[in-house]
Amino acid sequence: MKKGFTLIELIAVFTLLGILLLFVIPQITSMLKKENTNSYEDFKKNIYIATEAYVVEEKVSIENSTSTIVYLKDVIEKGYLKSTLVNPETKEEIKNMTSAKILVMKNSDGILSFELLES
Repeated sequence: MKKGFTLIELIAVFTLLGILLLFVIPQITSMLKKENTNSYEDFKKNIYIATEAYVVEEKVSIENSTSTIVYLKDVIEKGYLKSTLVNPETKEEIKNMTSAKILVMKNSDGILSFELLES
């Protein structure tokens, strides 16, 4: 009596595995892309929170409904942001992003909004 699998059984198993992978791989890829997007949004949120603290505590002048530029290096040098923070998209430490700027805008209600301008 021979032990083992027949060719038909092996083909059936590999076919089922192939079909299963057709459904699983796109889901995993989608999950990984979403995680990277969330990581970058968290990275930017940390920068915006530190910039807001910098603007408020250093009394940076922003008139209503106007904007100003804040340099990321100033936020880091004043200690509002750790220089060990890593950009998840470029894998670059934030201390190497010294040319980056943050556009700080203030609307008529006094609410601040931010935009990271990487160079």
